[in-house]
Amino acid sequence: MKKQLVILTGLSGAGRSTASFVLEELKYRVIDNLPAELIESLLNLLTSESTHHNAKTAITINIMEAEKLILSLKKSKDFDIKLFLFVATKEDIISRYKLTRHLHPLQVNGLSLEDGIDKEMQMEARIREQADFFIDTSNMRVIDLRKQMFSILKNSRTPTIKVNLVSFGFKYGLPLNADIIFDARLLPNPFYIPELKNKTGKDQAVVDFLNNQSQSKELIDHIFSYLVFYLSKASEEARGMIVVAIGCSGGQHRSVYCVERVAEKLKESFLVSTTHRDLRRGER
Repeated sequence: MKKQLVILTGLSGAGRSTASFVLEELKYRVIDNLPAELIESLLNLLTSESTHHNAKTAITINIMEAEKLILSLKKSKDFDIKLFLFVATKEDIISRYKLTRHLHPLQVNGLSLEDGIDKEMQMEARIREQADFFIDTSNMRVIDLRKQMFSILKNSRTPTIKVNLVSFGFKYGLPLNADIIFDARLLPNPFYIPELKNKTGKDQAVVDFLNNQSQSKELIDHIFSYLVFYLSKASEEARGMIVVAIGCSGGQHRSVYCVERVAEKLKESFLVSTTHRDLRRGER
């Protein structure tokens, strides 16, 4: 079976980096800015690897070296190669560089930004016919580029979104990376029940206690319903990871319980992981 090899090249500032992030999310091994001189060595290494080790590899390469790369790849019959070529109008690229204040790769060689773009455009015209996918990102939002990449690489309209459910204690501060925060403090607090105080929301005694509270099921159902709506919209935007935080006072009982219950329900439709940030923290 041929190994998958994706090549990303194109005008600097036209979206190559954004595309490489999508490949990483799809579990490609991404090698950035590989010099053309090392292509032969890389192909030999990939050929010698067992197929099950890593069948999906992606390379990003400067467009000024892309012609040499294409000539080298044509000699190999061991790979299923897809070449992505990213372009944009000169005006768009100038605007992006002004916004980020980054140097164009050819500016370090003494060229002006405009002259560097012109030189890359000349090379792009020479290799355009070799591209399997020609993507013009002029006036394209990052979200739309991500959607297009996912669609091409997965033959699907949207990627599989990943959800990280995080329990936490409000007394220790909000999780800084949370996209959504829910409050579980409206549930009865097991902390005030002596036999449950030193247990956690993962212990069966606490689970049984909270399961017997009518508010628990209602809260879980509300959180789940909203997340299904929210995550479906996030998937349409091709977002790779969503962090959902559920908090209680100390992050030991109620938030942990809610995270575990919501995770059970979401796992049927999404890739879910759980993190209990402040679990046992009160004992330290």
